[in-house]
Amino acid sequence: QTYRYYQISDLFLSFNILSSLNNPVLESIKNNTPVLSLKRGFNIDFLNDYIFCYDDVEKMVEVAKNYLHLLKNNDEKELILIKERLKEFKKNYIKSWDERMEKELYFIKERLKNV
Repeated sequence: QTYRYYQISDLFLSFNILSSLNNPVLESIKNNTPVLSLKRGFNIDFLNDYIFCYDDVEKMVEVAKNYLHLLKNNDEKELILIKERLKEFKKNYIKSWDERMEKELYFIKERLKNV
């Protein structure tokens, strides 16, 4: 059921404490949903073109309101630009859920070898 929400959402806000990039963010991008995130954990510079990261909640909420205003006023040019960037990110960086899980498990197994 969660997957359905990723498909129908106009915007995804990530308040994750540990990281700006996590599976819900990736699933949102996979469904061409713009993401606003707090700067947390490891922020990879190339993400700035695809995910809108903010230092504080107030700024993030302000931008979310502005984005929803674009939707309401059908500002097609800006919306298309945002969606195109998401498609590019999806094509170049997002793996399937199974592939991501395999990589995470591999990462954990490798770290456990040294324990």
